[in-house]
Amino acid sequence: MCSGEAVIPVLTSLLLYDPFVPFSIVPLAVVQVTCEMARELLIADRTASPPGEGLKYQNVGSTQTGYDKTDRRPIISPVAQAMLDKFGSLISSKSGAVRLVRV
Repeated sequence: MCSGEAVIPVLTSLLLYDPFVPFSIVPLAVVQVTCEMARELLIADRTASPPGEGLKYQNVGSTQTGYDKTDRRPIISPVAQAMLDKFGSLISSKSGAVRLVRV
């Protein structure tokens, strides 16, 4: 290990005693998920939607098309969600806004 590299601890034993991750530590699972998401972003073109995404119905006869707003790709891939399951569950909401909670 070089002198400039950061130590990435494995938190399996830490999370057994304390459910919170210290603010000064980036868990190994988070680093691995970041790499997985970067790999998936490099593989797939996220700027173009796949064929049929968001399409509810389409009639060619008199050109009638309907769209479904709920039919879209998730921001975090299912693989990344599965990797992060040990830290809790993904909060799903209807908007991309994050609720601020002050303690």
